[in-house]
Formats: sequence, C-alpha cells, structure tokens
Amino acid sequence: MPRKNRTKSHSVYDYNGLPARKKRFATKRQAEAATIEQRLLKPDLQLYVYKDIDGGWYLTSKRTNPRSHVDYGAVRRLQLLC
Repeated sequence: MPRKNRTKSHSVYDYNGLPARKKRFATKRQAEAATIEQRLLKPDLQLYVYKDIDGGWYLTSKRTNPRSHVDYGAVRRLQLLC
C-alpha cells in the first residue's frame, strides 16, 4: 500500500519585523540628506546610513560599516556644484 503524502504546504515568508518608530527612506540620497538635516540641528550627532533587509534605507548612530559614514564636506561640495 502506498504512503500518504502528508507534507505541509509552503507558507510564504512575510517580513514585517520593523518597528513603527523607524523612518524609512526610499533612496540612499534621501537618507543622507536627512543625516545632514539632523546634523544642522545637533552638530555633535554622528549618524550613519544603512540598507535593511526590506530594501529601505535607515539612519543609525552605530557605525557598522566604515564605508557607510557620510562625508559632510563632500556632500556640501556636491550641493554647491548643483
């Protein structure tokens, strides 16, 4: 007699683990602009930009990647060129 197929059906993973207090930015440029704006309000604040698993860009005060640091001098020079 053949065995019955009792395998569970696949459930799609739905990622909704983000807290509501995080501000999501669609692009890296928007997130970097937000760091500059926050830096104008609090000059001693160090913010970094990172990309999360959902594809959005977020700000953090923890430096995880040395390349994620925003060079404010370079950003200012870019603003003056545009």
